[in-house]
Amino acid sequence: MMQVKRVRNWGMEHQVPKDPLERLTKADVDSDYEIADDLGVQADYLHRVGFMY
Repeated sequence: MMQVKRVRNWGMEHQVPKDPLERLTKADVDSDYEIADDLGVQADYLHRVGFMY
């Protein structure tokens, strides 16, 4: 089970790196959906990554 969590975290960190995520959240965007679209991921995935960070 612990290995699954590490793999999931690794995938999230490489799919949505923290620096671009922080840059986009500080930018003037209207919604999480716009950020998710800019990063090329779905909004629910973006929310999971946000909770991880």
